[in-house]
Amino acid sequence: MKNKALQKKINSYAALASAMVTPAIVEGQVIYHDFDPDILIVAEDTFALDLNNDGIVDFNLHTFVNAGAFTKAEVYVNSTQTNNAVDASTGPLGYYYPRVLSNGDPIGQSNSWIAPIPYATFVIAYTTGNVYGNWSGTDNGYMAMRFAAGSNIHYGWLRMDVSVDGSTITVKDYAYQATPDEGLNAGEQSVGIGSIPSKLAVSVFEFDRQLTIDLPQTYTKPVVTIMNSLGQKVFQNSIDNAGLTQLDVSFLAIGNYLVAISAAEGIFSKMISLH
Repeated sequence: MKNKALQKKINSYAALASAMVTPAIVEGQVIYHDFDPDILIVAEDTFALDLNNDGIVDFNLHTFVNAGAFTKAEVYVNSTQTNNAVDASTGPLGYYYPRVLSNGDPIGQSNSWIAPIPYATFVIAYTTGNVYGNWSGTDNGYMAMRFAAGSNIHYGWLRMDVSVDGSTITVKDYAYQATPDEGLNAGEQSVGIGSIPSKLAVSVFEFDRQLTIDLPQTYTKPVVTIMNSLGQKVFQNSIDNAGLTQLDVSFLAIGNYLVAISAAEGIFSKMISLH
């Protein structure tokens, strides 16, 4: 059942949206995306990463099998984006090898950015037993990324697992700093949202431009906030307790959005994609 009062406010917001000045990017806003389910990249697969949803692929993750010789996992940097880079070093075989960062490690101008490069190797494992690369058998490692959005430079991280032989990559989530030239920490998520562990038992799903929020129990003053991929707040309002709230989000443009439910008891956040 729709919340009629809330629906009325949304309709009013949509009617005024075209006349509103676009809000400024929140300083220090980290944009976070969780792949649910995780993305599994197996032999000969390629997965494209468009971090800020601008229609430009920033990085490609790829696995490769040369039967009877070696397996390899690697990241390709978009050759048209000459400022795009990964934090890497040179090593055996003359390859570039992305570094493995831990949760909390800083990412910014001072990292060892290798650019422009065609690709960097997570793991190359030969059938003779020789294995090269920093990511062999890594679980929940972070790769530091730098990418361009127009004339602006942004920093981010990608969390993933890589098998011992490099035959599979499991991509879990990523985040980037929406403020140009400003750094962040590996594992850092949306300011005020991802920094606080979720304690709310909430279900959020979108279908046909209708966003449904299900609160199975009573929370103190729950509020829904929707932010776009630039970190701009596009909607915020209180919602009903202990039940269903349905929002008409047809006024929002196509793209990815972060939906956050906050209350005194904690915070819940989820990425949705509107088509």
